[in-house]
Parts: sequence; structure tokens; C-alpha cells
Amino acid sequence: MRKLENEIRWLKHERAYIFDRNGNLFKADGNVENVNLEHIDLTGAVITHNHPNDEMGLSDSFGKDDFEFLQYHPEIKELRAVNTKYNYRLRMLRPLNLSYHEANNGGYEYAVINGNYDEPQHNAMRWLKEKGYIMYTRKRIR
Repeated sequence: MRKLENEIRWLKHERAYIFDRNGNLFKADGNVENVNLEHIDLTGAVITHNHPNDEMGLSDSFGKDDFEFLQYHPEIKELRAVNTKYNYRLRMLRPLNLSYHEANNGGYEYAVINGNYDEPQHNAMRWLKEKGYIMYTRKRIR
């Protein structure tokens, strides 16, 4: 997994690697904002993908597309993402029965309470973790 994630970390478009529950590996390429994973059985799958830097050289944790993907595919085992600074991992603990707007607002609340105005999307994921929706980690690569 680490080798695949290092391969996609610096790409200018999104690429996903999907390991299905039987250990089969699939690859999907997308554009700078997302990648389409239709026609693959995602039950028990581990998915890793990259988040390319934007025009300002910035990238963030799991965003709205990832959040909505998880709402639509709660059957996946783990969602992972990489960018030029971090590795992110997420596992669902219970359904995301709230809107992305609510999660994003929770992230702002988390930032204010904890005095950490880090990546907004990272704070939203930390808030979801605190509320028991997900297991979530972010690990700096350097």
C-alpha cells in the first residue's frame, strides 16, 4: 500500500487504487477534483487515493466528495488519502446521517474549542471522530 500511495502522492490528477475483499487490485484515474469508482464492488474494500494540490499548492483531508462517497458506500472497510504532506485513514463506525454542512460546522466548532485552525477539512474529520462517527488518523510524511 505504501508503495502505491507514494506513487500517486504527487500526481496532478486523482488516482485511486481499490483492493476488494478478495484482494483484487483495481486502478481508476480521474481529474483534479475526483475519481469515479462505479462498477466495482466496494463491499469490504480498502480504497486509497490522492488529493492533488490546488493552484495555490494546497491540499486537505477528506472533503465533501469523500464525505458523500462514504454516505453512499458505508460498506467499504477503509478509505485512505494522501497528499504532499500527509497520509489520511478513515473507517466508518456508524452511518454519516448528517449533512456535510453540519460536519463542516462541527469542524469550525472543533477548531474554536481546541484553538487549532489547521486544515478545515481535517478539523471536520476530527469532529466526526470525536462524535463517534469514524476512526480517523492523519500522519505527516516528513
